[in-house]
Amino acid sequence: MKNILKKIFIILASLSLSVGTFIMPAMAAETATVTISDKTAAVGDEVSIAIKVKGTDVCMCDLWITYDSNILQAVSGFSNGGGGTVRILSTEATSFTVVFKAINPGSSKISLSASSIISSIKEDSMTINAGVGSIVVSAPSSYSSNCGLSSLNVSPGTLSPAFSTNTISYTTSVGSDCTKLIISAIAEDLKSTVKVAGTKMDIGANTTTITVTAQNGTTKSYVISTMKDAGAGVTNPTASSIKTDAITTPVVNITAIISNQTYNINSDLTKHTLPAGYVETEIEYNGQTVIGAKGANGLTIMYLVKQMK
Repeated sequence: MKNILKKIFIILASLSLSVGTFIMPAMAAETATVTISDKTAAVGDEVSIAIKVKGTDVCMCDLWITYDSNILQAVSGFSNGGGGTVRILSTEATSFTVVFKAINPGSSKISLSASSIISSIKEDSMTINAGVGSIVVSAPSSYSSNCGLSSLNVSPGTLSPAFSTNTISYTTSVGSDCTKLIISAIAEDLKSTVKVAGTKMDIGANTTTITVTAQNGTTKSYVISTMKDAGAGVTNPTASSIKTDAITTPVVNITAIISNQTYNINSDLTKHTLPAGYVETEIEYNGQTVIGAKGANGLTIMYLVKQMK
């Protein structure tokens, strides 16, 4: 009898050990799918974009929607934001309509920022599978297509060949003490906008691009290839070691007017401590490139200096 009871105890102990070491399979993360519609419009039109969230038991949507503020102006259908990013915050709805006004010709993506959060009853942050929409804005037939330059000058250096509005490729050279190429570019049509990128001069080969955008959205790019001298005692770097110009600065002073007060946009961020979560980046403002900072939530900031009267 004792041997029988001993065998039963051993069997029960083995079963207990097996149950205690059983590993439950991991549950797959819940997924929410976001769809964003495509639309076409003409300058001056208001157009509605449909944004739909699909998922199991979705209970909260915190969506950050990005768009090109040079082409579109956000009008309604969002909680807050503007200037390229709007926020939609809801604990009830899963379908939304955001209204934009087309202000300039071109194509703008409508997409979801990585800062967006969708929650379900079971999960605080669902995996998001997001699509990308777009709004293509056409220009009125009366808009100018002139995207040429009437003049182009550099300092220091001299362009080769001499400037001609129909010539788009140039070369020049600068000394080892040049840190930035100063560009003076004037559009033939005052309704065009001019953007300059790549003015920082590193030792070796550098590329500066001047892009002219006509009133109807047509573009033309002028390219200046500049060779910077290494200077005495400095070895020219190999092509693989030449740094690219990731951040550029504007070639002219750019101002912003807020409440009838004029401010200069300060693109030198070396003396400013950026807020946590923000990184230095290029920002398009009134057709010019300025330096600001972008946060993980998709919002951008610029530093302004009040003009003294």
